[in-house]
Amino acid sequence: MKKQHTYDLTENLKSLVAAQDSVADAAKKLDINRQQLNKYLSGTTTPSLRILSHFSRVFGIPIDDFILSHGEFYKRHCLSAEDKGFPKEVITKIDEVLYSAKAAAPNLKAYCGTYFRISKMPSMPHKMLRAVFYIYQHDGLTFGLAVEVFPTPGDPSGRKLFFRRQATLLHFWGDRIYTFDASQSTRFLFGILYPESLPGFEFLQGHSLGVSDFGSRQIFTAPYVLQRLGARRPALSDIRACGVIDRDDPDIPEEVFRRLALA
Repeated sequence: MKKQHTYDLTENLKSLVAAQDSVADAAKKLDINRQQLNKYLSGTTTPSLRILSHFSRVFGIPIDDFILSHGEFYKRHCLSAEDKGFPKEVITKIDEVLYSAKAAAPNLKAYCGTYFRISKMPSMPHKMLRAVFYIYQHDGLTFGLAVEVFPTPGDPSGRKLFFRRQATLLHFWGDRIYTFDASQSTRFLFGILYPESLPGFEFLQGHSLGVSDFGSRQIFTAPYVLQRLGARRPALSDIRACGVIDRDDPDIPEEVFRRLALA
């Protein structure tokens, strides 16, 4: 059984890399040496749990899925919408959304840059979650990349950190900015941002809607505020400032609390 898992893991990695422009491009995306990646693809070396965890975050695939049978893995993560058998009407609507998202890119350009995304934590009323949210444009579309930082479960010291990345597509429609996040195959998150008058805005107010990964998969909503840090790429200091923080942290602007209270 172990040999079967190793075979499936190798084949699944091959399928993911084949979807990239080249092995070199995949290695750059994964931030690993190309020769090392080739060893994983040939089955000469099996990636450690730590490496698989990294692959999971980059590709947005649950770590357990890497050892699915190759047929099941390919069906879940490598087939196009058309190959998966979606109705023609659904595929047409997806194409329409992507087309109109490209048309909306000029209106979204002014919002590109780095933000803190600050939200409440219902399970811990005295805490807030601060993450980095980076809005950028590529190939005619506008994307958002969120990086969340949490203490690693089971670490009593709280010093070991777990990083979760979320990739979103942004669309300007009517008087709102919409975000679509399908970076996790087990869930889909949808969000709305309320644009501010430009230029010189400091905050954006938003609301997310999704389905829980746990239990009865209940639908949940969560308000959040984006605090603009500047029209730049994220810095290491931005990441270090993220995580679960106290509600009375002096670095949280009063405007954030006001907007969260209004949501």
